[in-house]
Amino acid sequence: MNRADMTPRRAARLYRLLSAVAKQPRTRKQLMRLCRSHLRTFYRDLETLAACQIVVVLDHGKKHVLVGSLADALGKLPFPADGLKFGDVLNAEAQQKLERQLVRMK
Repeated sequence: MNRADMTPRRAARLYRLLSAVAKQPRTRKQLMRLCRSHLRTFYRDLETLAACQIVVVLDHGKKHVLVGSLADALGKLPFPADGLKFGDVLNAEAQQKLERQLVRMK
């Protein structure tokens, strides 16, 4: 994925999506509501994650589940800053600060 395509708003939405499916399986409707996205955006976000080699699968109960750990997924997800990945900027203190900023971006 090209870093120019990763706007702060999109990054925040993808972070929320990954955090949600890492905690527990979620339906498409739940994720769309959580991420405040429409159907087309939701599927584009899944394509973006797949392009970053982040696997989110649909289980038998029609719920989306992250394959692997959240830390691994964030290590692959581009951050909206040159050459960084979410995993590069997330340590305990930085993660709390980033989460507060992402919440404000909603």
